Amino acid sequence: MDKNMHKISVQDGVALYYIQNDDGTNKYIDIDVEDDVKSVSFIGIPSINGLEIASVELFDIKKVFPNVKSISIGKDIEDINISNRMFPNVRYINSSNDKYKSGDMLVKMIRLNVNAGRYEEPKYEYHLLNSFCLLESEVLDVTEIDVLEQHAICGCLTNKIKGSEHIQSYNNSAFEESAFLTNDYIDGCKMAGSLLLDVDKNNENIIIPDDVVDLHIVTHRISEKTLKKITIHNIKTLQFLGRLPEELVLDFDVNYDDIELISEKERNQSLKKITVTEKSLKYKSIDGIIYSKDGKCLAKCPITKEHVDIPDAVESIGTKAFQNNRNISEIKFPQNVKNVLSSAFDGCYNLKSITLNEGLQKIADNAFKGNPNLRFVDIPESVEYIGVNNFESVIKFTMKRPPDFLVNEFTKKDNGNLISVEFNIEGRPYVLLKSSLIKTKTEQKGWHEEEIKYRSDLTFGNAACRDNVCEYVKNLIEHKRYEEVKEFFGYNLISSEEVKSILEQYSENENVEAAAFLLECLEDNNEKDMLKID
Repeated sequence: MDKNMHKISVQDGVALYYIQNDDGTNKYIDIDVEDDVKSVSFIGIPSINGLEIASVELFDIKKVFPNVKSISIGKDIEDINISNRMFPNVRYINSSNDKYKSGDMLVKMIRLNVNAGRYEEPKYEYHLLNSFCLLESEVLDVTEIDVLEQHAICGCLTNKIKGSEHIQSYNNSAFEESAFLTNDYIDGCKMAGSLLLDVDKNNENIIIPDDVVDLHIVTHRISEKTLKKITIHNIKTLQFLGRLPEELVLDFDVNYDDIELISEKERNQSLKKITVTEKSLKYKSIDGIIYSKDGKCLAKCPITKEHVDIPDAVESIGTKAFQNNRNISEIKFPQNVKNVLSSAFDGCYNLKSITLNEGLQKIADNAFKGNPNLRFVDIPESVEYIGVNNFESVIKFTMKRPPDFLVNEFTKKDNGNLISVEFNIEGRPYVLLKSSLIKTKTEQKGWHEEEIKYRSDLTFGNAACRDNVCEYVKNLIEHKRYEEVKEFFGYNLISSEEVKSILEQYSENENVEAAAFLLECLEDNNEKDMLKID
């Protein structure tokens, strides 16, 4: 026996043992009850000042008192932690404590509006602590209960439950060693009313019942290796799944927020197919991809898809539709696409090639953000707007008209990778070089041929047309910015004749390093034979 433990008797036939906590309060840690005692009272520790506050901590005590039918709780009791099996036949709680509810089970009342005014009725959340091992013939009624605490149903002999749809959450251990866990699996699920207790780890196809309220208890029990397909009837179910399977079946009326939640949840490489049933009024699925019911919007594509043939009927690519897909490398838009919505291809790390259709009008903010391998983009003449945070890694744009939207949007942030933008004015080709794209500010709307001509005569720092590309490259070489020069070669931003001209100048000036670098670049591009140098 603990030398610090004290024995008291607050009623005939009951011995309680307690210790004093560091804060001066007391805690009951053991109990003895004689066989003829039908009711046990828990009250504070008697002292000269009355009753001192005490808590009850008897959960780990293996004693059983089957003859006790009721428990009384005094106002000086702070906390109670006992096992169902200690008092298996208790059927009534008599409480004079404003923290505990009188009734047929031990229920703690958590006040929600603690700071409410005197004219506001108190509001409580009811937590079930003990159900006291109900018999097989009895019914567990949790109609008024909000939360099932740990071990609350432990050892219950009944598998009948009422009012489970009202439960907001429950502890993982609430149903341990109860008859509910002996129930058969139905569609891979073991239930307690509307509460999902467990899933069959050997079942590849699980259907979550449509009356399931909460999944807290099973997040760690769903086998990632065996589960291939899961059907849910409520999007709330999704947030409690630890990992999505290969196929997710949405058997309910899906809305936009539901699709957003899938995008947020989809952080693994398992989900390959999303199926939307006929219960959905707004969406449908084709080949595991979610579309609007009329087929005009591609709403959500699983991140494991490596190749997608977008149907001709699609007019918009939805928000986050391909977000974080690291498998797709190429996208080709059909002729009817008009809009690419925000974050549609955000985080598509391996996206290397996109073919944008003539007729595309708008590319929203972040639509092509986080695509480090996307280096070349051909902008259709029909595009009227490109939002911010797009194409950060693109080296070269081509388009058919002056890039007024590029100046308006892309120049807000320095694209450190962009070298040039190629476009036409009345059939004449122009190149807008990197420094000009970044630094140019004009109050005029759009670009004009006269403006471009004037810029051809400006200094290196504001180079803006094809005529001064040689000067631009020479400046880069003189500053030994060789990697940028290689980008010019790789994307054919400078011709062989122009390279020959620069090389001859450096040869005449006996700049051996520069001449050697240019020869190396030409050799890498298989152009050395095109030049004959003495």
